[in-house]
Amino acid sequence: MAQGDLALALRSFTESKTIRERLSASRPAHAAWQRDLWVSYGEAGGSQREERHAADAQGWWKTAYDPLAGMNFDRTTTTACA
Repeated sequence: MAQGDLALALRSFTESKTIRERLSASRPAHAAWQRDLWVSYGEAGGSQREERHAADAQGWWKTAYDPLAGMNFDRTTTTACA
């Protein structure tokens, strides 16, 4: 993780995550919004790993799969279906 204001970074991440969670919940079949939320959680896990917080990292990575779990993917086109 780059050096900087970790408190500010956490605040910014939390605000961004809140927006992504709201968008994701409003349209569960919107693949791009689900992916954005998935990426946010994955990046949080990566940051925790770099800070040597393995248990927290694992928790974020497990959470990362939640947005994708309820999606119904058409395997022939790789797009999400409603």
